[in-house]
Amino acid sequence: MSTTDNAIITRILTGAIERQISDIHLTAGSQPVVRHDGKLETMAEEQVMSAEFLQELLQFFLPEDKQAILAQQKLVTVGYNLGNRARFRVSVSYQKGYPEFDLRYIPMQVPAAATLGLPKQLLELVNEVEGLILVNGPLGAGRTTTLTSLIDYINHTSAKHIVMMSDPIEYVLVNDKSLIEQRDIGDDVPNLAEALRALKYEDVDVVALDVPLPFSIWPEILNLASAGTLVLAVVEADTTIRSLEYLNSAWPGVDSGNIRLLLAEVFLAASAQRLLPRLGGGRVLATEILLGTQPVRSLLHEGKVHQLQTVLETSREEGMHSLERSLAELVTTGDVMREEALLQSTHRESLESLLRPKT
Repeated sequence: MSTTDNAIITRILTGAIERQISDIHLTAGSQPVVRHDGKLETMAEEQVMSAEFLQELLQFFLPEDKQAILAQQKLVTVGYNLGNRARFRVSVSYQKGYPEFDLRYIPMQVPAAATLGLPKQLLELVNEVEGLILVNGPLGAGRTTTLTSLIDYINHTSAKHIVMMSDPIEYVLVNDKSLIEQRDIGDDVPNLAEALRALKYEDVDVVALDVPLPFSIWPEILNLASAGTLVLAVVEADTTIRSLEYLNSAWPGVDSGNIRLLLAEVFLAASAQRLLPRLGGGRVLATEILLGTQPVRSLLHEGKVHQLQTVLETSREEGMHSLERSLAELVTTGDVMREEALLQSTHRESLESLLRPKT
């Protein structure tokens, strides 16, 4: 890669760090497009990306083995360190025959869980010896940051053996009171199924999963969570209820009744979140939390997941709250615009009711 091209990409990455930009998109024929405070912007000061420049970037970001995977599969994701300043998750794919790059900025320091605005119940539940905690939300909602901050909270407060599986590794954790092993699916272990099976024979207290979880792998995860291990898993679902609907759907070749019973026994909590533009700049977290109380576990065992929404909305005294209640509070405090909250809501009528002036 030429010195000039190296300077261009370094300038783009450095600018992203300084402006706290979350994502960078590099596509042939366009100037770089970034996401800043949740909104897309064009880097007007930068040149249009040429196909030749993007081809050179393949060597800048990808080691030879990853270049070979890209050539075969037309898609690859890696982690990239810009010195000791920041880390980026780099996803490379193709558009119209040319490579395109999607980069996610990852600060070198893991944010403290207490500073993110997470439900306090999550911090309490990560002290449990065994069970299952689900971290839900759409892509770009900060799920990986939440999961990693919870693991780092355990790291600074308890002496545990933690195994975290990612694809790829984003935040890099440093041992404090705990021993942490971060395993990259594909590089450190051949695949997720074999990695989970191997954990049965290891002395592990906590397992964190930040990797796509196919339907077939969930019996293994639930068995792990019932055998003296705390499991935290990222799930790509809009709400806590939808993630549980997914886990309660038909299980091909498996006794669904036993799966529901096992899920009910191990379920500790499910959280869901959104990142919204904060009025005045920056972003703010809206959350939802469903706890594994006895009524919730009974409904899971009976397969009556559709009734959980009512429990969620009527159990504030037990420490639960819906996404709509969190959004309503952000609007009321002046942190978020009403229109933005309504866009992020999954139950718009409920949110409108909460925002309606009390008479």
